[in-house]
Formats: sequence, C-alpha cells, structure tokens
Amino acid sequence: MKKGKKTRWLYKAAGMAVLLGAAFWCSNSGLLLWKPEVLTVLAESESGGSLSSVTEEAKILPIPNSDGKYMLKSDGFYCLNEDGSGDCVQAIHYFDHFVVDGTVFNGYYYHDETGKFKASEAHLTAISQEALPKAEDGTVEAGWTSGIYVVNNLGRLSGTGRVCILKEEIGQIKLDGGYYVDRNGRVCQEGGIYYIQEMNVGEKRFSGYYYFDESSGVLVEEAGTTPEGLTIQKDGSIKELTDPGIKNLKKAVKEFTENLEGDWSVYVKDLKSGEKFSINDKAMSSASLIKAFTMAASYENMEKIRIAEGMLLKADSASQTVTDKLFRLMENMVTYSDNESFNEMVRLQTASNQFNAGARVINRYLREQGYKETAVLHTLAPSNTDPEGLGSSNMTSVEDCGTLLEKIYRRECVSPEDSDQMLSLLLNQDTRTKIPGGLKESVQVANKTGENDKSQHDIGIVYGARTDYILCVMSENAGKEADAVSNIQRISAMVYYYLN
Repeated sequence: MKKGKKTRWLYKAAGMAVLLGAAFWCSNSGLLLWKPEVLTVLAESESGGSLSSVTEEAKILPIPNSDGKYMLKSDGFYCLNEDGSGDCVQAIHYFDHFVVDGTVFNGYYYHDETGKFKASEAHLTAISQEALPKAEDGTVEAGWTSGIYVVNNLGRLSGTGRVCILKEEIGQIKLDGGYYVDRNGRVCQEGGIYYIQEMNVGEKRFSGYYYFDESSGVLVEEAGTTPEGLTIQKDGSIKELTDPGIKNLKKAVKEFTENLEGDWSVYVKDLKSGEKFSINDKAMSSASLIKAFTMAASYENMEKIRIAEGMLLKADSASQTVTDKLFRLMENMVTYSDNESFNEMVRLQTASNQFNAGARVINRYLREQGYKETAVLHTLAPSNTDPEGLGSSNMTSVEDCGTLLEKIYRRECVSPEDSDQMLSLLLNQDTRTKIPGGLKESVQVANKTGENDKSQHDIGIVYGARTDYILCVMSENAGKEADAVSNIQRISAMVYYYLN
C-alpha cells in the first residue's frame, strides 16, 4: 500500500535526523526535544518509508520480535519506534546475542520512559504490568509479574535466585533487610521458601532453602516454624530441606514419618525426570480413595452404565437426560466425595443394579490394569440400601494410587478425552486441606482425599514451578484428625520444596 505524504515526510525526517547526527527524544514532560549526537553514518537520501533503509550504516538495528522497534547507538543505546520517535514508555525486550557496534545484548533488558538502555551500576526500579514481556498471544510471559526489579548495566534483568540486602525506598515501598531476588531480577516481597545456591553475602554464607516472611518478604533470622509447619533455624534455613533432590527427599520423608504416630505410606514420583520412591507401600483401607478407581472403571464401562441408567430413568441411553444424570453422579462421587453416589455408580456397572455384581466388574478392570492392591469390596456409609459387599473394607495402596494418577496425567487412562474429564473432576476437588493445604494457593493440585475414623489419606498431581509430580499419602491410626492432616501438609510442603 502506498504511503501518504505525511507518513513519508516523517520517515524522511527520521532519516535526516540520523544524517545530521541528531535524534528526537523524550523529556520527562513528554515533549519532543532536539538532542545533538555524534554519529558516523551514511544513509540514503530517501528513507523508503521506514527506518529499515538506514539501519546498518547508521547503527540502527531492528530489535528482533519487537513489533517494529529499533535500537539506536549514539551516546548510549536507545529504543526507537518505526517512525524514528523515541519509545517513551517502560518496556522489557529479550535479546539473543544481539550485537550493536560490538556490544552484545543477551537476555532480558529494561528501558524506562526515556527509552534509554542505561549504562549504570545496579539499581532498583518499579516495573509496571504493561512493561512486562509478552507472549505471542499478547499475554504476559510465564514467570513475570510487576514489582520492584534489580536493574543492572544497560538495563539487563537477572537474579539467578540470590539474596540481596536492601535498604531503600521506591515510591511508597520501603525495603529493609534480606530479600530473595528471582531469576528475572524481581524482589520477591511476597516471601515464602526459596532455594539459594551457594553464595556469600557479607560474612554470611547461604546454601539451601530459606524462609522469607510472607508479610514483608524479609529473610527470617530467628528460630520458628513456617505456616506449613516446617522448622526454621536461627539463620533462616529450613531444617527439613537441607539437601534438595529426590534421594535426599526420600531420606527426609522417611525420617519424618518414622517419628509419627500410626502407620504411614508415601509415594512420590517426579513426572519430569521419572524418579520415584515409596515408603512402606502396602494395602490399606482406602476410605474414599476407592472413588478415583471407580471413576476410571466407570469411564471404561460407560456404554453399559448408560444403558443401565437409561433403564432406571426410562430414557434413551444416548439422551441428554442420561448424560446429565451421570455427570452429576460422577461429580458428586469424585469432586464432592459423596458416598451414596459411589454406591450407585458401582451398582450401575451391570443391568442387575446389584452392588456385588458391579464390584466384580470394577475389580476385573483393576486387575487388568495392574492395580495389585486395589479392590472394591464394600458399600460406603451412609447408604440408601443395606450394607453389602464382597469383603469388609475397600482397599488400595499408595503405589496403585500413583499409577492411576500418572495415567490420568499422561492422558492414558481409558482415552485422552476421558483422562481430561477425570483430571477436571480432580482439579475441582472440594476438600483442599491436606496436600494443597501444605502449598501456596497459587500451586495447582488435582487431588482426591479419603478419611474415616481410623484413616487420613490424600493423593494428588501437583503442578510445580519446575516440575510436576505425584504425591500419595496414606495413614492409619495416626492420632487426632487435626494432627494427621497437619502431618500430611508438612509432607506436602517438604516434597514441593525438594522438587521445585
């Protein structure tokens, strides 16, 4: 499309500004100023409608993947818009070994409202949400959020997970103490538990996990406990998290559970590395964990279940009426852990609508899938019918639970579409006090709990910052309910921070 005279005049003006050794720039008042520069350039007399024709010899280069932004080298490095004007808003750009006149830009770089990538000592600045790097769909890239950032020479942003001692006021924000600075250079004022690689700050040496107060973000330097119940030592380090990695995690979890009241089983698998371990894996009374296996068996047997439900409702098995009823039944059984919904789902496995017949169908599926310690053996109370079953108690183990969750996670349980539906039911789990209760609210967990007078269980897929993993915890005769739940939370926190 042919450009108008006004547009072409702007481009020519930009080209002439470079030729004359000058550039328009932004003042703090927002006005355009004429700023003399000394440039060794040789540009064409005609700009061709953009800066692109004067880039190479004028030391102006297009910034890759920046939607029409340019880098100008004069007395410093500046960001230009395509029409030659300065980019007078905060922005962060990513460079991959981008070379301008011998200077290499590599990583994320920030410029403020002047548009200049400033040469300076490291300093703090507040960066707004609008300035954060964007993905192709226009959303903010993962791992970035607005806040106070450490800006290094030429605006480079990096933190590599370190502790910085800060005493400064940035606008209304007062910083005073030791803060965790993440890999992008953000000062993490929300606090929490962070892993610090070996480093010295003054006379203090850091190595391992440390706790930063969640109200101020400042490193805690006195003995205490975290909200998850982990032990804070006098230097701020976390006692239970001294050595990361799954081998040391197994040792820490084993030592922790050995000192607890009752019988404890734990299974952990890192879904990225494939590393896993179990502690005291054996068959236990499943409580409501059996509902997760009944869910999987029911999706496998859904055609017959639809026929059985259609007969009860006197409706076509393919009708929306049957679909809606079965969805509510599955949701009540899994998401809300309703016991009678479990009993009904087991009965629907056969046209006879008998619990024991349905249990045999489910158990055959479980054996075929390799679940060695899991079986549906009894109705759950309260029940609309008399108690019945093939045995005294439904059973499962942490390894069987972990295998089921991994199949759902990898979309290999029945079918990819069925796996997605099962995962959705687990993600919407109503009871979030155990495994999720040991983690920050922002951590996504797909879980299923189970409890009765003697047992406290929870199994879940945890979506971590560095890796996703499976955690299954079962306990019997573990003392007071509150204590058992608290101990599951502590195991959950321990596993998360060792793996993430």
